Amino acid sequence: MSMENMLVPIKKGSVSQLIIDRITDALISGELKPGSKIPTEIEFSESLGVGRNSVREATKILESFGVLEVKQSEGTFIAKEFSQKMLDPMVYGVIMQNGDMSELLEFKLSNLRAVLHMAVFKAIEKDIDDLQECYVFLCDTIKNHPDDEKAIYEANKEFHDTLAKVSDNRYMYQINTVIMKISKYSRMGGIRSAIKEGKTEEIANVCKALLDLVKTRDVENINPVLDKIYEYWKHLLL
Repeated sequence: MSMENMLVPIKKGSVSQLIIDRITDALISGELKPGSKIPTEIEFSESLGVGRNSVREATKILESFGVLEVKQSEGTFIAKEFSQKMLDPMVYGVIMQNGDMSELLEFKLSNLRAVLHMAVFKAIEKDIDDLQECYVFLCDTIKNHPDDEKAIYEANKEFHDTLAKVSDNRYMYQINTVIMKISKYSRMGGIRSAIKEGKTEEIANVCKALLDLVKTRDVENINPVLDKIYEYWKHLLL
């Protein structure tokens, strides 16, 4: 496998970041694949015309992100599978945007819309059974622990995690994981407001509406249902 593009000498810019960009571009283009061995520190340094410290810094950053794996006496390799560490840079990137709550709510709903479109068409019987089980568990949690915001949050999260899996799209699932992570405290805040208002059953009703869309393959009503959900969460959070 050719690595000519990745080893073209670097002319300017933050050297370690440019090395990271080279490796990232090689992954995107397919020049590097999961499990591929990357050039040694010396090979990188000589081919790119940069110091070994810059190469070492770049590889350490990518290792901390879960992209690279260092194997003693064997070399450095592209990770073979997804690591939760890979989501951290994206999470911080979104957090640092300093967006307001309305923007976060819009972002969450736009992702939910995409998840639903895929789930409606792809769900099999077992997926619907899994969603139904999560919905029942949420209802039981709300009934038995009506003031426990953490328990309700976890049950609600399990339903949405399962819905994202039903989309049967790894990219969508990972994006949903990021959104769930950055919206944790807004979701808990919304649940707290629902508890104060004595309307926690509405949280279950939201999940029931989503479940029904998937059950009936009702793509036509995705937008109307999400419009109602948006107004509900806007009432709780804004």
